[in-house]
Amino acid sequence: MSAPQRLVLFLGGALGLLMAVGAPGWFGGADEGTHAMRALAMAHGHLLPTEIDGVLTSTVPSAQSDSVGMVIRHAASSTAPNSPELLGNLLAVSPSWDETRGFDTGATMAASPVAYAPSALFMAVPNLLDAPPILTLWFGRLGDLVVYLALAVVAVGLAGAFRWTLALTALFPMNLAMAASVSPDAVTIGSLLLVLALWTRVWRDTGAVGAAAEEVTGGATADTTGEPAVEGSSVAPLWRLAAMVGGAGLLLALAKPPYFAVLAAFPALLLVRRRQVRVRVAAAAATAALGVGVAASVFSTSNDYRSAGAGMFAELRFQPDVQLRRITDAPLSFLGRCIGRWFEAVPDSVQRWTRQLGFWRSDLPPLLAWTIVIGSVVVAMILDAEDLLHLRRFCRAIFAVGTAAILLALMTSSYVYFDDTVDGVHMTEQIGRYSVPLFAMGIMGWAPRWPLRLGGAELLRSARARQVMVGAMGVAITVCVVAVLVQWWWPGVAGPFTGY
Repeated sequence: MSAPQRLVLFLGGALGLLMAVGAPGWFGGADEGTHAMRALAMAHGHLLPTEIDGVLTSTVPSAQSDSVGMVIRHAASSTAPNSPELLGNLLAVSPSWDETRGFDTGATMAASPVAYAPSALFMAVPNLLDAPPILTLWFGRLGDLVVYLALAVVAVGLAGAFRWTLALTALFPMNLAMAASVSPDAVTIGSLLLVLALWTRVWRDTGAVGAAAEEVTGGATADTTGEPAVEGSSVAPLWRLAAMVGGAGLLLALAKPPYFAVLAAFPALLLVRRRQVRVRVAAAAATAALGVGVAASVFSTSNDYRSAGAGMFAELRFQPDVQLRRITDAPLSFLGRCIGRWFEAVPDSVQRWTRQLGFWRSDLPPLLAWTIVIGSVVVAMILDAEDLLHLRRFCRAIFAVGTAAILLALMTSSYVYFDDTVDGVHMTEQIGRYSVPLFAMGIMGWAPRWPLRLGGAELLRSARARQVMVGAMGVAITVCVVAVLVQWWWPGVAGPFTGY
């Protein structure tokens, strides 16, 4: 196991477990209360919500509602969102499927049941045993975390380049917090990392050096990054490559849209490497998965999947037809509005990426949040410097354009489904958590390369310097998680409920 894999597994596992158990019940990640009800209903055998009086509803034991109410009342009346007393009361609750109630889970239809499968599977046993709802929730969080870490570790192991960048993306505080909650984000982010890793592998294996090496060695390891080949990696047979790309792509296509759009990076590679059979095979598999993603998105848009938290602090009218018409009437004006809103949202997004690991924002100094984010970019650039320098011209443009395109798609969908204003006042309220999974793509497409060519830059790539940078990032991520744990448990520290 390589160093970045060990970092993801051990640091991510320890911090993720702390958040899975320490986060206030049903208030970890974002919209967890809604996602948990969908996953619990699946654990009981109901794959999809049922339409009742025009509302997509998941039926769960009434004790679930009682437990959520206990957490809300405690947070409103106590000096901390969590406490041993609250935990004791939650563990004393006994659910029964003889007494049920329905929850509006229409918001969960944006993702297929595949994205909820890990939490639902881990919830099945405690649900069968009528365990306390909080214990069932913990098992669901653990299921998502286990699958997320497994996907991330496999992704880093399969990657042909940018291994440290992928590892840092997996460990980014907000990504890790989402993975440690009941949410489709665990499968979404994990499969996104896996698809990116496979693209870097195809890119490496079919580069000028890789193609020549494959001809000479008959399929032995080929490397175009300027660094030693990935430990234990080799040029996979074509059928295995198709299976890996198709499988990872299908998983991403059935998770939350629109991240599956990154699959277009494989057919885009055909424009410069169409003679490479490996590129053609990977492109075909990715295109098939891309088609599934488009079909799944068309199906999800036929449902009312407005955000569970979009109207939490403001009364919003759900009017997708009106919002869509506003876009089509003035597309260039909307594009300019998106660009402006994105840059306006950056300061708040930076704070969310490191301080808002749930529904309460930690008390870390805002300047420290900026330092951690900028430091993450710099460390990723240095640790993967050779890969960044070799990713040039059209291949780099794929991710520059791709990152911007997915951000535009995210903002467009937010404008259509989570906003009711002409100017898009609410369209960036959740862009922080929507955009941070694109960290690796942003590094590959947008990180500047000229600092890596400056005199003295080689000193920062020494083994000692790399160890220091990895250690510093580990400490920074740990500080972010510990700060939010203090916010959740230490009396008098938690500020007002902020939500998403």
